[in-house]
Amino acid sequence: MNDYASKFFNGLTTFRSFAGPFFTPALPWLEFSAFILSIILSVFIIYFTVKSNMFVYRVDEFVDALVAGDVLLRRRTARGWKEIMRKARSQDPANWSAAIITADKILGDLLRLAGYRGGSIDDRLSVASADQITNLEEIKSAHALREKLIKDPSYALRREEMLEALRMYRATFKEFDLID
Repeated sequence: MNDYASKFFNGLTTFRSFAGPFFTPALPWLEFSAFILSIILSVFIIYFTVKSNMFVYRVDEFVDALVAGDVLLRRRTARGWKEIMRKARSQDPANWSAAIITADKILGDLLRLAGYRGGSIDDRLSVASADQITNLEEIKSAHALREKLIKDPSYALRREEMLEALRMYRATFKEFDLID
């Protein structure tokens, strides 16, 4: 075993004495090039992180959990509800689907911050009882509509379906005192 180790280290020493004269003058340029490449890659990472809004979402989540979850969730829900209503007034069925998906996302945040355990909204709704959420069955059907929209983007959502689902979400948000 020692024989292999000594051969290995002798080979490294031989390579160093052979390659050293070539790399030594180029070392400052290699270091400079690596530094510039690191800066460029860091800028790309920051750009795509900001562009994806991942950082904003994580900061909101962190502040919700630590500081003033209720106040910020209310503010975010009110802002989100205005956006949902804007999409619901549209004549474009794609906007209707987006309104339901956004409402369901707010519901997921609400359930998570209210302490319902689970990895998905389905899991959190299965833990809840009708005593805790009075329109639990209705909200489950609204969530099922959202799942249908996600699984089948070509689903022809009717305006009445969208309005009924949004009524269910609105009742839940009012029950939790998130919107007026």
